[in-house]
Amino acid sequence: MRPAATPERGPGERVDGILMMAMLMALYWPGLAPGWRMHGDAAELALVAAVDGTAHPPGYPLWTALAHAFATWVPVGRAPWRVTLFTALTMAGAATALRGVLRRVGAGRALAFGLASGFALLPGPIRYASMPEVYGLHLLFIGLAWWLALGGSTREAALAGVVAGVACGHHPTAAFLVPALWV
Repeated sequence: MRPAATPERGPGERVDGILMMAMLMALYWPGLAPGWRMHGDAAELALVAAVDGTAHPPGYPLWTALAHAFATWVPVGRAPWRVTLFTALTMAGAATALRGVLRRVGAGRALAFGLASGFALLPGPIRYASMPEVYGLHLLFIGLAWWLALGGSTREAALAGVVAGVACGHHPTAAFLVPALWV
């Protein structure tokens, strides 16, 4: 038997999530790095994802595998642009997860939407959504872990542990998140 729809699980929540993703992608889209003219880590990560290689330590194997798969499956644009599109989707997903976390801690729909949108439109998230970078996936995992941990069910708590473990495997700084999930 399915649980009754709670305010943070109703159909309006799905609509809000879809609207947030669509809005952020529309805002991120014009700024996506168009080709190989990148520098530093962005250039390295674009190349690594395009050829399924290994980046600088810690190597980011999960990000590389996901970005490579995405760049292979998306049939439009050049490889660096497709990798950047993947990064933008993960950053938009992270903001959407933040919206869900805010709803689960009691924020109203409009407030949660506004705060998560405000986060996504800060200079850091915009910068890291517009070039190949690992931070969007990192924030997405953290947001999903928090959203699941706040769900209240044993199943969601177990999934939060899995997502937190994957987050720690993706980026070492996620280890600081794990103790806070169970406080």
